[in-house]
Amino acid sequence: MSHASSLSDRVAARRRRRRGRALWALLVIAVVLAAAAVAWFSPALALQSVSVAGGGLTDAGAVRERVLERYRGTPLPQIRLAPLGRELTAENPKASRIDVRWSGPRSLRVSIVDRAPVLAVEVEGGWQRYDADGRAIDTVAKRPEGLPQLITRGAPSAATVRAAVDMLGQLPEDARAATKRAQAASERDLRIVYDADGRDVEIRFGDAADIAKKFEVARVLLGRRPGFIDVSVPDAPTTGRR
Repeated sequence: MSHASSLSDRVAARRRRRRGRALWALLVIAVVLAAAAVAWFSPALALQSVSVAGGGLTDAGAVRERVLERYRGTPLPQIRLAPLGRELTAENPKASRIDVRWSGPRSLRVSIVDRAPVLAVEVEGGWQRYDADGRAIDTVAKRPEGLPQLITRGAPSAATVRAAVDMLGQLPEDARAATKRAQAASERDLRIVYDADGRDVEIRFGDAADIAKKFEVARVLLGRRPGFIDVSVPDAPTTGRR
C-alpha cells in the first residue's frame, strides 16, 4: 500500500513540475510580447536623428531630410529598414544602392553608394555621364575631367555604352592613356582615336571581342603611319588614310 502511495506521489509531483514549467514558459512569452508591444509604441525609441554616409552625386542632405520628413517621431521598430532602403534608391537615380540601419535608440544611419560615371557623351546643353551598365546618370554643363569621351550617332543605347566600356576596359593601360576618345556607332562598330606620338590614328575594332589581341596587332602596324587601322578581323588587318 505504501509503495502504491509513493508511486502516486511521484507521478503527482512530476505533473506539478510540468505545469510549473508550462506556466513559466507562458509567463516568459507574455513578458516578451509585452516588451515588444512597449517597444513598438514607445516614444523612447521614436526617431529623432538621421546620419548619412557616402553620396556625392546623390544629395545626402536631401536623403536625410526625406527620411526625417516621413518618419520623425516614429518608433524605430515600426520602420521597415530594407523596404525604406529600396524606396530611397528608387527615388535617387544617381545612387546604385542605399542601405538603412539602426544606429542608436532614436537614430538611423543611411549609407549611399553612388553610381560611378565611366563615359561622357556630348549632348545638347552639356555632357551626359553613363555608368558601366550603360545607364545615363546625369547631365553636367562642362566636359567631365578624367572621363573618356564617347562619340555616338544620337543617344547611345545601353548595349552600345556597355560595349564601349568593355572595349576600354580590355585595352592595355598605356593604350587607354593614349586614347583621346572612343567612338561607337553600335556595339559592333567600336573605334578609338589613338595618339601615336602626336598623330591621331583611328583604330577600328568591330565588336568588343578580343580587344587586347586586336590592339597588339594594331600596335605593330602603327609604324606604317596610317590614318586608320582596321583590326575587326585581327588575322587580316587593313590600314589606310582617313
